[in-house]
Amino acid sequence: MIPPIVQVARGIFAIGPIDTESKSTANTPFLVVGDRCAVVEIGENSQARHFLEGVQEVGIEFDRIDYLIPTHIHTHHVTAANGLLEALPNAKLVVHKNAVRHVMDPTRLNESTIQVWGDGVCSYLNPVAEGRIIGVSGGEVFDLGGRRLEVYDAGGHATHHLTIFDTLSRGAWLGDNCSFNSPGQKRGRLGVAAPFFDMEMGIAALRKAKELKPEMLFSWQGAIAHYPSDYYLDTAIEDGLKEEEIILDGLKRKLTAPEIGEKLEAYHKEVGLEMSEQDELEARANVPVGLINYLKKKYPELGLETPQGLKFRQR
Repeated sequence: MIPPIVQVARGIFAIGPIDTESKSTANTPFLVVGDRCAVVEIGENSQARHFLEGVQEVGIEFDRIDYLIPTHIHTHHVTAANGLLEALPNAKLVVHKNAVRHVMDPTRLNESTIQVWGDGVCSYLNPVAEGRIIGVSGGEVFDLGGRRLEVYDAGGHATHHLTIFDTLSRGAWLGDNCSFNSPGQKRGRLGVAAPFFDMEMGIAALRKAKELKPEMLFSWQGAIAHYPSDYYLDTAIEDGLKEEEIILDGLKRKLTAPEIGEKLEAYHKEVGLEMSEQDELEARANVPVGLINYLKKKYPELGLETPQGLKFRQR
């Protein structure tokens, strides 16, 4: 079945949302069209076939697609690479240099997915041949002919996270460093639950994104920013720092995970932060594991301990 297709900017087609065969959230890959083409935020392998049907519906030949660019390699963002590389003869997978070894040998990546989410929640990646991979460190430009995609190092949610900026539309994909998941949502969300989350890097990535002066923001779940881009970026910074403050206070006071979770929930309600399905799962876990890990490393002298009652698994 051909998924929904919306041209969200000149030559940028959101194809989705496309349901997965796992339990993870539906993704919306973006087809970016110049003389050559790229796919940004490629999604899971079970979505690849339906995405390709959408590409055909748009009228793009498969051999015009040169690049597959996920913002990061958490498995619900990258496993479509297996099906897409098989179908697209000229395509290469563009990932952060920190991710190259993990897509060539995804054993650790897949094991980590199981440890954090449980078995069967997300799909798993099969090895990608070295010759089909382009490793980037930030500052690279991919010329599609008529438009250029700029790639920036954007650690925070993960050490292998990227920001992708389209110079023609002045639109940006910020992945889980600034997510927004429903029409009308007024605040960005810095994804603080990933095990190796780093607040300092995340804030720096958001401030760098502001310097690009994006006029549009695109979410991997298909949403398009309905408010000025700076507001999403500013609120993602504001809320991330406030969550850090709430959790640090709770850890110092040795509150239980549900007690800290109640304080986070109260703050989210106060500012009107809407929650996606993934965010609700994190909320049920009470406290974002990644932010706990970050604070324990940031303040070793405090001897912070994992709060009692934490439901989310840790690496």
